[in-house]
Amino acid sequence: MLRERMKVFAQPLRFVSVGAFTAAVYLGGTLLLNGALGVPIQISIAVAYALSLILHFTLQRLVVFNHGDSYALMTHHQAMRYLLVAACLYAFTAIGTAVIPEFTSLSARVAYVLAALTSMVISFTTLRAWVFHEG
Repeated sequence: MLRERMKVFAQPLRFVSVGAFTAAVYLGGTLLLNGALGVPIQISIAVAYALSLILHFTLQRLVVFNHGDSYALMTHHQAMRYLLVAACLYAFTAIGTAVIPEFTSLSARVAYVLAALTSMVISFTTLRAWVFHEG
């Protein structure tokens, strides 16, 4: 019984762990490129973001939603859907951060946290059902 309960939480925990690791790589990569290598911060952000996006896709595919060889979509189709989901969730978070304070008494920072947390839930369910689903 406990083993079955743990299975229910295993995938979401892997999702959160991969997200945290990817965020650390993104932040650390940005600071390393800028601080240690002297790359301008704007370029450092773009390079580290691109690398972390590739890392996140790869880890989601291999660690979080691993189905071996039984994915419904080929890798390049998964990548296209993944990028579409990422772009939509970025827009969702940005719009939510701008709009929520207009209609509530919440600050932009609180609105951002709410939008980002909602985005994470949407990301998990969308990646599982639409991008990395089993064939």
